[in-house]
Amino acid sequence: GPKQQLFHRGGVVVQLTQEDGRLIIKAVDPASATSLFEKHVEFKRQKCVSNTLVVEPTIINETTAKIYLKSEECQTLLPALNGVVNCPLLVERNGGLHQVNAGYDAATKLYVVNTVEVPVIGVEEAVENLNSLLVDFRFKTEADRSRALASFLTPALKFGGFITGPVPVEVAEANDSQSGKSYRQQLVAAVYRERMAVVTKKAHGVGGMEETFQKHLLDGCGFIQFDNVRGKLDSQLVEAFMTTRGTFPVRIAFYPEAAVDPSKHVLFISSNGFESTKDLANRSLIVRIIKRENYNYPLHDGLDLVEFVFNNHVRFLASVYAVIRHWH
Repeated sequence: GPKQQLFHRGGVVVQLTQEDGRLIIKAVDPASATSLFEKHVEFKRQKCVSNTLVVEPTIINETTAKIYLKSEECQTLLPALNGVVNCPLLVERNGGLHQVNAGYDAATKLYVVNTVEVPVIGVEEAVENLNSLLVDFRFKTEADRSRALASFLTPALKFGGFITGPVPVEVAEANDSQSGKSYRQQLVAAVYRERMAVVTKKAHGVGGMEETFQKHLLDGCGFIQFDNVRGKLDSQLVEAFMTTRGTFPVRIAFYPEAAVDPSKHVLFISSNGFESTKDLANRSLIVRIIKRENYNYPLHDGLDLVEFVFNNHVRFLASVYAVIRHWH
């Protein structure tokens, strides 16, 4: 626990591990625990030799490891972990603003993966930087553009605890394919040095949409995108997740059931003609764009805008935090 190498999450002992170039949350199963625990403690057992009890080194089996993993001590001695973020957090502490730059933050229960500090900049520069991210998009109305700007701020406000209730799912609509709707949402994640964890609409069952969604939740992915949704999106599980206060139970195949914190995740949907249930529509923030015919998005230092923002996220994250500081 003090070394921040093992955590508990919703009743499950977990550790942080690398997968596809990012840090994810992974449950510790009894088989791996038998060797993992030996990195931290030495197990011994009593043995009777010539009517005398002696103590000798030993190893534990999966049955014993499972008992340890389910013990009350794992829930009380290991720090609770709600998610992983790849950039510093801005949080309110004792009436002021505090920046969590790296490591585990006990207040938010988030693990911050970061190597650089975000500078403080003026709000005028910040507004200019954020507006520059949207110049290539043609929005249907000014209100759509306003909602697109709000999307850059929402994750910081949510993860930092400034918004305590549920936030709507951000829906990107377009009048035609190849309009940049998913691309614009990827910009939001790039500001936070994140990649979207993508969910595609498939049938129910193993490998289906809801199972993929739950896998991303268990992995601790903060940004989850239902990409290029066709037809009606009707999922009671997604709707329940968006309205849950407290923890949300998640279960997939070959993984113990765990309770996740919905406040550490933001959801996105991209679609050409969004159809949903009434409940989901009432919990959606819709941003509509119009395709720009024969338009090529310009490169920035030889990179497309998403990669440029990802590589220079400190500049744009500083802009988000400057707006929050001004508001605060």
